[in-house]
Amino acid sequence: MLTTFVAASVCSESRTSFAKPPLGPYETAKWKLRSPAHDGSDQEIHVTAPVDGNGTHFALLAYAHGFLGGGELDIHGYDVLFHQIASYGFVVAAHASCSRGCARPGGPSRWTACGGLPLMSPTGQGWDSYYAETLKTIEFARNSSALAPFDQVNFSLGVGIVGHSMGGQSTAYAAGDACAKMWDVRAAVLHHAASGINGAHGLNIGSNITVPTASFTSTGDGCCEQSTYDIFAAMPPTTPRLYRDLVGSSHLEPVLIPPIESPFLAAFTAAWFNVFIGQSAGKAAPGSEAYDAIYGHGPGSVCEYAPMANCSVIVPR
Repeated sequence: MLTTFVAASVCSESRTSFAKPPLGPYETAKWKLRSPAHDGSDQEIHVTAPVDGNGTHFALLAYAHGFLGGGELDIHGYDVLFHQIASYGFVVAAHASCSRGCARPGGPSRWTACGGLPLMSPTGQGWDSYYAETLKTIEFARNSSALAPFDQVNFSLGVGIVGHSMGGQSTAYAAGDACAKMWDVRAAVLHHAASGINGAHGLNIGSNITVPTASFTSTGDGCCEQSTYDIFAAMPPTTPRLYRDLVGSSHLEPVLIPPIESPFLAAFTAAWFNVFIGQSAGKAAPGSEAYDAIYGHGPGSVCEYAPMANCSVIVPR
């Protein structure tokens, strides 16, 4: 049975100071839903969405948490990030399952039919099929399209997927060509992604990504700076892609409240999806704030807003 909880408070902040995280034009609210298809470790779906769209319909973004980032409590570490991204006009749905490992065995299922090979080991904890939780979130949202807030989603736009750490790894897997086509994934974002090496054949899963994909990491990330780069570097030359390696920050960039960590991760994540997916009003066009944030060269662009160890935006020709 579907159960619903709507947060009583509406989040809203001013964009008048760069000391605060930059926000988009929409106020947001939170919902908590339950999906019986998700792993039994936790079947709640946390959704953050605009509440003042005035008839505008938005794209769905499915977010995958990192190791120890789900469950009843830890998933809330992403609340600020979700609020920021949703404020730019997205419905962000995040599963809470598999925080410490999946309760059900991994392996083949109808949600992993597109993946083909194990994601990582040990398979006994279900990590080999963790990416299926993202695909289940997409399916759940489509099946709940008559319910708030999914009634604001324009599914004809396709879907964006994004994830942190272990969830970044699973996002890269779910962004693979066959999965992207089957689930209508149009773009992806990786936040400090864990290793992309597929243990079954030793190849990097980035080599199978053809949808536009942005990869964010930092020099303070002792875990996943290199693995995020390796996934980016393995992508085919025809894949539109971005790699941002920020000087400083840490692996916890998505989950610590700014200014402790980068306050701009959500803004550039949203800009990437606005360029490649957009809203029912259309995609971000050249000259728009989102487009210039990705492709511009001003102080507010992704490669210029702060000191970078490496930053590349690749547009195949």
